Amino acid sequence: MNKKIFLFLWLLFWAPVLLATNYPNTFVTNVDALLSNKVGILNGNPVLLKAKAQLIAEVEKILEKNERYSVCYDKEVPFKGSIHDYYSLSRYAWPNPETETGLPYVGRDGEVNPEIYSLQDSYMLGSVCNEVYKLGLAYFYTEDERYVNWIKELIKVFFIEEATRMNPNFEYAQVVKGKTNTGGATIGAFPLVYLIDGIQLVQTSKNWEMTNQDEIEKWFEAFFDWMLNSEKGKNQGRAPNNIGTYYTVQVSTYALFLKKYDIAKDILLNQGKHRVDEQINEFGELSFELKRGNPFEYVKFAVTSFDLLMNLSSVLGVDLIKYKNSKGTGVLDVHYWLLPYALGDKKWDYSKEKVSKNQIAIVLLRSNLCECSKYFYEQMGDLSCQVILTQLFFKI
Repeated sequence: MNKKIFLFLWLLFWAPVLLATNYPNTFVTNVDALLSNKVGILNGNPVLLKAKAQLIAEVEKILEKNERYSVCYDKEVPFKGSIHDYYSLSRYAWPNPETETGLPYVGRDGEVNPEIYSLQDSYMLGSVCNEVYKLGLAYFYTEDERYVNWIKELIKVFFIEEATRMNPNFEYAQVVKGKTNTGGATIGAFPLVYLIDGIQLVQTSKNWEMTNQDEIEKWFEAFFDWMLNSEKGKNQGRAPNNIGTYYTVQVSTYALFLKKYDIAKDILLNQGKHRVDEQINEFGELSFELKRGNPFEYVKFAVTSFDLLMNLSSVLGVDLIKYKNSKGTGVLDVHYWLLPYALGDKKWDYSKEKVSKNQIAIVLLRSNLCECSKYFYEQMGDLSCQVILTQLFFKI
């Protein structure tokens, strides 16, 4: 059948359903994937039905757990900071073996100091973002208002209430003990873009009120200002690796959420191509990430950052997907670089990490950009199901 005729018939059949649904005005989550998956669920797709059931089981556990989050709970206060400031330690900083006090801490790239887990703010922020996002997804697929009500409670405690709210800055994120003027590592704030999409997914709910929107927007207005204008924020924006890409993803998303559409587009126009220029080499490799102590972990992380960036480019009408840098490569070339490793034609030899072909295939399978994702879905069976069980925003 002619492709255009098929598309017309598909739209004709499903248009009433799509028009009746709560349209997902998301920023880093692929809207087409959300709509396609919702139709697939209505059409009885067994993998998507299984994924929906798993998602609902997870959010029901969130409601049953009844746990609220705050950076003020069980708190160690940062030097010069307050109980309301987000506080974490540098992941790869260790006590200095050459000093009696162990200060200042020194870096060991790729070796995580377990001391970081003594501070809970990273867990608190990650948990509230993860749960709001899952609750938002669950609401999109079910329109169950209980999920919206719990989103409101989580946001009220973490961002709004005077006693428990987080200050809108990252001044003390990933501090190196014994050194002054450290912190400000905005990479730890990137889960906030998912929290925003969780909020976007409940915009049509009768229980999501204008006061809820105004309160959370005030917080993000202040955080957006810190990201753009503080010295530590600006410094993060100059990072040439995944830190820089996630910075661009964050500030673009915050601007969109605050309805600063022209600013969001300007940010993406000015920074988006620059990220492709400086990070992707002539072979499609992510050069900066390959220099790290455990490069595959960083490659995975960086691929996700570019996926999010490309979704934002679609939302804002900035064509970064086809953009090629002066070396002749773009974002899709990163996927083509990884493809032979995912197929088992090549073995990962950039480090001593034991990386299987399935681990690399999952990176591609998770991407809405990769033309190979459907191939992997068809070929990998149960592994594909595992990947999308709680990831209903990925297109099949």
